[in-house]
Amino acid sequence: MTTIKNLGKEKTAVLLSVLTVLILGMSVVLANGPAIVLKDISCGVLIDTEGNSIYTTDTHAVYANNKDENGNSKLTCLGEVPAGYTPPVKTTHLNHENTGASCYTAFGSTTNWKAVITPSGKVMLSCHYKAPKIE
Repeated sequence: MTTIKNLGKEKTAVLLSVLTVLILGMSVVLANGPAIVLKDISCGVLIDTEGNSIYTTDTHAVYANNKDENGNSKLTCLGEVPAGYTPPVKTTHLNHENTGASCYTAFGSTTNWKAVITPSGKVMLSCHYKAPKIE
């Protein structure tokens, strides 16, 4: 389920990907490496340069340790623009460069992100963060 909220033009205050990790509804899986996988957590995605965003729980976040000092994390959020919101006429690509916003993940914030909004109303956010190694 997605909802829309206008966050206004103050993009420095935009929490592009608000991850509220709740005990209920969250699954954490430790895998070889170790990797940490978070699913079904709350995620906010900008859908235009006016500060409008949607919130969804169709999410997947992964943190994987590398052999070096850092780990990599990737957050992916999927959603749709809600009824009553007119999607763009052509596919829109948002990122730090054209919005000034950062992506906030469970592992840290980054300016290495992109959101894609299609004319059919589909929304996809992808954030990449070079995280400190978890011991």
